[in-house]
Amino acid sequence: MNSRNQSSHRTTTPRDSAIVDVARALVDALAESNYRRELDSLPRDLAERAASSARRAISLSGDFEGEDAALFAGQALELMAKSFLAQINPVLIADPRDPTSVIIGGGGHLLSPSQVNLSKAKTVEARVAWQYVMSLTAGRSRLSLLEVEVVLRRRNSAAHLGLVDREDLMSTVSNMVCAVEELRRLHHGMIESTQFWRDSEPLIADLIARKGEVKRQMFTSKLHAARDRFKLQFDSIDEDRRASVVLALQLSHQLNEEIELNARCPVCQSMGWVEYSDDTYTLGLITETGGDGEELLFEEPFREALKFRCPVCRLELDDDELYQCGLPDRMALERREVDSN
Repeated sequence: MNSRNQSSHRTTTPRDSAIVDVARALVDALAESNYRRELDSLPRDLAERAASSARRAISLSGDFEGEDAALFAGQALELMAKSFLAQINPVLIADPRDPTSVIIGGGGHLLSPSQVNLSKAKTVEARVAWQYVMSLTAGRSRLSLLEVEVVLRRRNSAAHLGLVDREDLMSTVSNMVCAVEELRRLHHGMIESTQFWRDSEPLIADLIARKGEVKRQMFTSKLHAARDRFKLQFDSIDEDRRASVVLALQLSHQLNEEIELNARCPVCQSMGWVEYSDDTYTLGLITETGGDGEELLFEEPFREALKFRCPVCRLELDDDELYQCGLPDRMALERREVDSN
């Protein structure tokens, strides 16, 4: 009994403390090593999960399982966007409202190994991730934010209401395929097409080609129809009368300067307008040094273009068609200072 009491109250020796410290250091080093591997492999891991979800969406759409197909299509879009952003810098997908997640995405500095757990990091919403992607790929991609948002809305409808119209299903999947494939192309060879789509690859090229051809035909027909309407309306009247009518039609629309900008019609050269989103978007922060040496943070918000309208020839163009005509696809807003505290 006495020997047991003496054993249970044995004093910890310096050698014991050293062993415990070494063990803790090994555990911390292992945790740090695992975290680094997870962070380095994150872009590819997300891309592979996006590929799996995209293939599931295609397979389920063939069986007309609308709700499940829409869910997987939305998941593929979200994962692919976050894979693209994580390859640039994992901090881009971290929820800025959660400091720990931002630190984890930025490399885990200032956190103990037990706090650095990638699976517990909070990330931005899918729509925000795609806004970042659109900003980073502007001018070098054929991505359409409106088509992406259609897929995300239908995913939400499937998730929260269990409703997806069968006639909407194919456009949901085709929008997803085009957006995911375009992002895969911009992804610096992260995953080859055959590995990404596997057995579905022959369908993908055909689907994208058909969708692109339909969009080109619609775009061309819009321009021709607007040109025909203009000729029919104005070819038979003299120039003075034409100028008066055009001016009256241009003045018939009261510009909402908060979300609209004047723009010249690519068909009849009359003054139309571009309509922009109610929502504003920003990408990252700009750092400047003030006169007193203090570091200042600014953000430059903007609105995304939704549609162009001409009151004279009645041409209407959607977001990606604006870009093809050289119309302004963004409305820059006044930059604002951000509280750094």
